[in-house]
Amino acid sequence: MTSLKNLGWDDFFQSQLDKNETLIPGRISTENKTNYFVQTEFGEIIAEVSGKLFFSTEEKSELPKTGDWVLLDYFEDEKKGIIQKVLERKTKLSRKAAGSKTEEQVFAANVDYVMIVHPIDESFNYNKLDRQLVVAYQSKAEPIVVLSKSDLCENIDDILRSINDNHTVKLIPTSTVTNEGINELKEIIEVGKTYVLIGSSGVGKSTLINKLFGKDILKTQEVRSVDNKGKHTTTHRELIVLPTGGILIDNPGVRELQLWNSEDGLSQTFGEFSEYEDQCKYKDCTHTVENGCAVLLALENGEISEKRYDNYLKMRKELEYLETKQNDSAAMSKKKKWKNISKEIKRYFKDVKNTDR
Repeated sequence: MTSLKNLGWDDFFQSQLDKNETLIPGRISTENKTNYFVQTEFGEIIAEVSGKLFFSTEEKSELPKTGDWVLLDYFEDEKKGIIQKVLERKTKLSRKAAGSKTEEQVFAANVDYVMIVHPIDESFNYNKLDRQLVVAYQSKAEPIVVLSKSDLCENIDDILRSINDNHTVKLIPTSTVTNEGINELKEIIEVGKTYVLIGSSGVGKSTLINKLFGKDILKTQEVRSVDNKGKHTTTHRELIVLPTGGILIDNPGVRELQLWNSEDGLSQTFGEFSEYEDQCKYKDCTHTVENGCAVLLALENGEISEKRYDNYLKMRKELEYLETKQNDSAAMSKKKKWKNISKEIKRYFKDVKNTDR
């Protein structure tokens, strides 16, 4: 039988079980369109969400996602299950879902560490790394920056120094060609801890997982010689238990990582802004044109870099716009809810009236 502890089970989840619980716990390893692969003490099984859970869930983000712990009915003969409950999440990695709708997309749950895989070749992008760190910090998990393709970089020390000037985060340069950093990564991965890999398409996440696993378990495609970028190969999120005991969640690469309720993550990523914001003359200072703005003064004095300032303002405006859209969406949902309730009340009294006749 598979040990739940090796899948990441701990006291946080154990405390959520009733004393006489009859449902069995399992962890979502893959989310498909109509069903899930779930890791349990009895091995991996196929499961579906119960009708009660599906129709009682108000938001899509509350349905099971890769990494979630769930309680399910298990049918041993068929190796299948029905998911009845999603346990409270310890952490979650979220972004705004693609498209025009203002919805949260949870793409990994209950992770302990976020491995940001970012190429250190000529495509290295400080602004993109900042955005990835905002999402990682907001999840409440600990970020680790894995700088891939170090064999293609001639100024590694300069880049490391530049990142360290702005962030106190663990940095590990790696190369799946020379194997630089691979052993260091293997050494920091703990038994029973969950690590989610995020990054753009073609940065080498799948190849890195193959190296950590010790054999090729995920598809990879050759790098284009024109721009040193691989093609997107991961098409769904997948939870993988390493032979050494750690747990990895692979993610499809994303072109644009849109923020979702990331105020805390923004503050942690741009920590140098906090001390100056407290000194601003106005509490609602936008740090753009106000007299007495300590952030603008720090920018003028070279204490804050112009690139960091521009990126900070861009993400701050994005979050303010998102908050406005969320408020509008919430108001519409509330209006729709009460409209439906009003209809039900009218229908009830109409039925009562007809019965009395």
